[in-house]
Amino acid sequence: MQPLTYWDHLRILAGTWGVLWVLFGLAAALAGAGILAGEARKPRERRSSERAAGGLLLIAGGLLWSYLQTLVPTRYAANPLRGLSAAEVSARAMPIYLEHCAACHGEKGRGDGPLAEFVTPRPADFGTHGWHHREGEHYWWITRGIPGTAMPSFASFLTEEERWLLARYVKQLGREARLP
Repeated sequence: MQPLTYWDHLRILAGTWGVLWVLFGLAAALAGAGILAGEARKPRERRSSERAAGGLLLIAGGLLWSYLQTLVPTRYAANPLRGLSAAEVSARAMPIYLEHCAACHGEKGRGDGPLAEFVTPRPADFGTHGWHHREGEHYWWITRGIPGTAMPSFASFLTEEERWLLARYVKQLGREARLP
């Protein structure tokens, strides 16, 4: 699989409402620049170091926020299979999950599969990391893999529909793992 550039990420993100979050971060940075410029125009004795620091924080925070939104460009993508019930997702995704994912993540997604002890870092426990991520994030990680981990890319093994099914199923496993 060919690596994507930052501009590829932006193009993918532009097709979702996630672009609004990027613009929000840029607006915060612009507001920070306005505060900083306002302080710079004042005479030295009337300048406020607190306001200037706040402006700098807004700039840094806004730019960082915007950048972080682009790391997983499918974060806000709508799952094309969102109309399926939880039972339908389980019926269709469980065999795929058991074949490709359970060896590391375990049958219930707790990161305790038979290969988990041999993998560094350990596989994600969906009870901790699965429920609060968006389906688009799971889809991205299933599709592209996760650098620096044993999580491979499944783009060449699974169809787009199967990857979206798994993204939805991982989210379900995460919710179920959090129930008492």
